[in-house]
Amino acid sequence: MVDVKSIVQSMNSYKDLEKYINLSSVDVIMKVVKAHSLGQRICYTSILFYYEFKVSLKEETKELIVIFASIYLGGISSGIQTNQSSILSLVKKFLEIENDEFDEEKCLQQGNELIFNLTYELEFNIGPPKTYDIFKSIVEKYKINSKDAAVFQSIINDFAHYTIAVFLFTDEEIVYGALYIFCIINRSYVDSSLTYQIDVDKFIELFKSKFKIENYLFDGILFLSDILLDHYENNTSQ
Repeated sequence: MVDVKSIVQSMNSYKDLEKYINLSSVDVIMKVVKAHSLGQRICYTSILFYYEFKVSLKEETKELIVIFASIYLGGISSGIQTNQSSILSLVKKFLEIENDEFDEEKCLQQGNELIFNLTYELEFNIGPPKTYDIFKSIVEKYKINSKDAAVFQSIINDFAHYTIAVFLFTDEEIVYGALYIFCIINRSYVDSSLTYQIDVDKFIELFKSKFKIENYLFDGILFLSDILLDHYENNTSQ
């Protein structure tokens, strides 16, 4: 397992755009890209965003992070059995949360309800309204019918996993930056998962057009995404 806390502690703080991106941060995020499972990627990315961008978190959102990590790093979505109590303790340590602050059983119960509600609705009614709008637009744009929807469901589920971040961060721009990164680094996943081919670049443009975010933070995230894609493609082609 990647030692996320050590990675985070070694990361630089960025005061402006020039210092915002550097090779060190790329190497760190590449560890996320190469993480063992999608669930681990999501968990690590969330924690890295929290430390890297110094996002202010409400106390109740810390509990949601624990739920989030316990479910996805725990491997419920991928069917991998993992000791969730150990993971909860690990995440609490990341967030400097005392062991007696949260009821672990309650967290796991809420997390199970959360994953069920977000990933197993049959008619795309998952996640916040904006997320539903994204799915609806994609379905309409690529004329995905009910027969094809079963194939499309795996991608929808993965996006549903990421929508939990909407509840974690007060800055939605970071959330959508994370979604963009997810889309970029999973090009091969998107292509190979469909019986028909989706133009990934058009898909990304469709996504970007839904959220007209143009400030330096989002631009920096997009820039990092492009660097990651180059590194990812170079590493996988060797």
